[in-house]
Amino acid sequence: LGGGVQKWKRISSVWTYQYTLTTGSGSTVGARGLTVNWNTSPATIIAVTTESTLNRVIRINDTSATVTAVTIATASANTIFRGVTFTPGTLALPVQFTTFNAVKSNNTVALNWATASEMNNDRFEIEKSSDNKNFVTIGDVKGAGNSSLTLNYTFTDMNLLNGTSYYRLKQIDLDGNTSFSKTLIVTNTVAKNISTMLPNPFSNELNIHVNSSVNTPATIELIDMLGKVHYSVVELLSSGDNKININTQQLNNGIYFVRVNINGEVTTQKIIKR
Repeated sequence: LGGGVQKWKRISSVWTYQYTLTTGSGSTVGARGLTVNWNTSPATIIAVTTESTLNRVIRINDTSATVTAVTIATASANTIFRGVTFTPGTLALPVQFTTFNAVKSNNTVALNWATASEMNNDRFEIEKSSDNKNFVTIGDVKGAGNSSLTLNYTFTDMNLLNGTSYYRLKQIDLDGNTSFSKTLIVTNTVAKNISTMLPNPFSNELNIHVNSSVNTPATIELIDMLGKVHYSVVELLSSGDNKININTQQLNNGIYFVRVNINGEVTTQKIIKR
């Protein structure tokens, strides 16, 4: 099989050979003193090669059978590496996040994050899930590579899910190593619709029916054609149908708009007083 690191997989209590990971481009030498960092995805293998002189410390990320090891260090003349150990917590993070937050507006979510430093950072992939288990990539933002300055990033999801959405950042460095940010939770508590406004045309009383998917506060406003707000109230909606009664005896006849604002989600409907 030539030099390299063999990968074996245990299937139904039987160890089965998968493939060999090479120790460098064009290299046929083997490796020894293997240690593994399981905190990365995929796991990172650290080893020393078996050259009789000027051997190397290498890193391998097992992404496929064709992946090539990256040389971390080469022994100087008349010296040789004979082992390697890995101590969790002593390696510098490729990216240090200072903030990561989400701002919801209508049916979009703006994800904003900042980094205090970056090391070999290729890009950020934005991942989204409806169950906090199965994530899909919905976009990516280019990283700075190497930086010691505070950098700000943003990405907008134009398709907010009904209910709860989960967001996280997958950071990918130039060697293919990955790490993840914390997970943000965004709940879309928009009312399904203003189901009925009775009567329309109306006279001295206006009954607004709002159907909401969850318990949530809502701002109800009555506005004229010039944009003047004649009535405004914050109502705590219950899940299901809600009825809001407005006394309109003091209003002049004409065209008005009822505006319902629920956590930034706005629904507007035209009504007429006669």
